[in-house]
Amino acid sequence: MTSTFLQPDQCRRYFELRLPDYRWNARAQVSARCPFHHDSTASLSINSDQGVWTCHANCGSGGVLAFEEKFSDCDHETAKANLATLLGMSFGPEPEAIYTYKDALGDIAFRKLRLSGKRFVCQRPAANGKDWDNGLDGILVKPLYNLPEVVRAAYVVVVEGEKDADRVDSLNLEQFDPQGLPVAVTCNFDGAGHWHPGYSPYFIGKTAVIIPDHDKPGEEHALAIAKSIQPFAAGVKIVNLPGLPEHGDVSNYLDGHTVEELIVEIRNAPQWRPDAAAPSRFKGIAEIRAKGSEKADWILPYYVERTALTSLSAKIKAGKSSLIMSGVNAVLTGGIFLGQPVTRGPVVIISEMVGSAFIAALDRAGLHDCNGLRVLQPTDAFGLTWPQIVASAVEECRRVNAVLLCVDTLNWFAALAGDDENSAGKMLEAMRPLQAATNQGWGVLFAVHERKSGGDISDCARGSSAVGGVADVLMSLRRPTGDHHSATIRKISSISRFPATPSELVIDWSADNQYVVLGDSDAVTRDRATQAIRAALPFFADSAKSVAVLVEETGETRATIRRALKELRSVRTGTGEKGDPFRYHRNKIGGGQ
Repeated sequence: MTSTFLQPDQCRRYFELRLPDYRWNARAQVSARCPFHHDSTASLSINSDQGVWTCHANCGSGGVLAFEEKFSDCDHETAKANLATLLGMSFGPEPEAIYTYKDALGDIAFRKLRLSGKRFVCQRPAANGKDWDNGLDGILVKPLYNLPEVVRAAYVVVVEGEKDADRVDSLNLEQFDPQGLPVAVTCNFDGAGHWHPGYSPYFIGKTAVIIPDHDKPGEEHALAIAKSIQPFAAGVKIVNLPGLPEHGDVSNYLDGHTVEELIVEIRNAPQWRPDAAAPSRFKGIAEIRAKGSEKADWILPYYVERTALTSLSAKIKAGKSSLIMSGVNAVLTGGIFLGQPVTRGPVVIISEMVGSAFIAALDRAGLHDCNGLRVLQPTDAFGLTWPQIVASAVEECRRVNAVLLCVDTLNWFAALAGDDENSAGKMLEAMRPLQAATNQGWGVLFAVHERKSGGDISDCARGSSAVGGVADVLMSLRRPTGDHHSATIRKISSISRFPATPSELVIDWSADNQYVVLGDSDAVTRDRATQAIRAALPFFADSAKSVAVLVEETGETRATIRRALKELRSVRTGTGEKGDPFRYHRNKIGGGQ
């Protein structure tokens, strides 16, 4: 029994009963005269919330039980009985071990207490942040054991239970790697038969070693893990340790062998490959046609689809974030994005914006009430690698059942700068974690910076060959050429594996804090030019203007002006010869009005 099982009010009540002369106040941390020596300086520190004490005159320290043993000069069991009598309650058994489960960011999700007789009790943090509530109510996603270490590791050892994980972790396996790369030891909650495919993306690029228990469930469990992580991991081994009894585990092996012998077994184990009996990854034409006939599941029609990866490229300050936040608003509220109804649901966004800039972006998009929006900012991601950041986002998407995951921008969070930004290899490396995050129930949209030289949509993004080769939908956001009545007009150019995605759209920011569709590029250019030319045309023949004058006044090309003059049915004067060029004025009867 430890003070872990006492509530703060119980700890405080105990110390009040044992130190009745002390004038207790509302504070948890107090100083009092120590009862274990002649004390005139109040050298005893007590934290009643945590149930711990320390005598600064070296009488000792510890929890409530340690205080009672010393105070009553009794053994451990007698101290427990005294506590039960003083507090009028009974206590459960003392745990043999406490296994703490944390999420990818290191926050405690729950803990598992091992009691005698291989019995377990699970506890989750209480709402006050200090105590524990029994059970796992409300915890939908149970992370891997030692998950923060897993996301940082180069090698991951997977065993069947927390006891084995702690035993292997204590061996300091990093010492056997020539480069000293980090090694993590993990297991899934509830052991054999409870592996979840959602754990697999945490193994991207890692070397995994699976050490099963020596029984049929252990063999099947190891095989299920290997099949699940093999598409993600750099390598997978299943290490069947020799000489184990039935139901034996790695802890049994280490009871009779050295860590060096365990390392030899790991190094000698062959790489695991799917066996020949496994289902083929290849499909027949009928299967492909059947799958291809399924309708796309759009989150943001027709740009972000539930199984796809979408790239949005633009020059810096061209409006990437505004367009993304407009889409986020539509998804959170079930509104309209670029003229189309969207799929409503929670959104997870990894944003490089912080402080007032981020608040301004929220306000600009009309996101005054951000229920359903979960944000990871640079300060929250400090110390994490890019794969760890994506792993955290995937975990958050699962936790809140998100329908959209956004990254603004990939260049910033993947630490792509200088020559790395234009390196296809570096960009491909940065995109791999995002690629693994797709097809898991949410659409993925990420923003990248455009090359200074621009170019076609297929090669305008920095690291373009990697972006174009991995993303399913390529979007480019630019200011359209020519003069426009609004400085907020933008053109979206797209290439997509989905036929429904428009190749071009011209959009403008409206007073309703959202982008509205003006039309395709040609139509908007034609309408703009027609309005400009109509305004420049005079009403009377003696004031008629030549094409050259109209070019100078409107800034449009000769071809655009000639098409507009024809549509406006303007009146032409002059012979079209040198000294007397064709000149044009409005037709008061026709479309020139």
